[in-house]
Amino acid sequence: MNKRLILSMVLVAIISLTVATWYFVGQTNETDVLRITDFWVDDSWGNPVGLLLDCRFNFTLHNIGTRDLDGLDLKVRMFINDVEIEVGNYFEGVEEYGLVSLGAGEVREFTGTVLYTLRGNMAITPGLQPDGASYMVMVMLDDAVLDESKVSI
Repeated sequence: MNKRLILSMVLVAIISLTVATWYFVGQTNETDVLRITDFWVDDSWGNPVGLLLDCRFNFTLHNIGTRDLDGLDLKVRMFINDVEIEVGNYFEGVEEYGLVSLGAGEVREFTGTVLYTLRGNMAITPGLQPDGASYMVMVMLDDAVLDESKVSI
């Protein structure tokens, strides 16, 4: 009977250790599975039509995790002297208001345009990059920021 008790205790310990290992090691920290690399923004603004100004950007995403990531939300933000200004984004090859998927190990380049509509205060001048301008690309999944990268011009 004593041998059965010891065998039962060893079996319970092995099962507990297995479950604990699965729980802690098997958990994927999604903020550690995606990297933004090679983020750049063109240093001049164009004027394609009317009061709309645009400038080009490009960055690369690398899913360094072991599972696919679905529903990634991409956003490029603009700051002048560390104050965010309202801009729009257009990503080539991504449906409008669409979310992006990235397979495990996949590397994909994204190209697009930052869009700004001229207003009375005219923070941006066509053909020029505003003084103190910086840009940040963010990749989010639900409400979690997976990675972000900032570049100053």
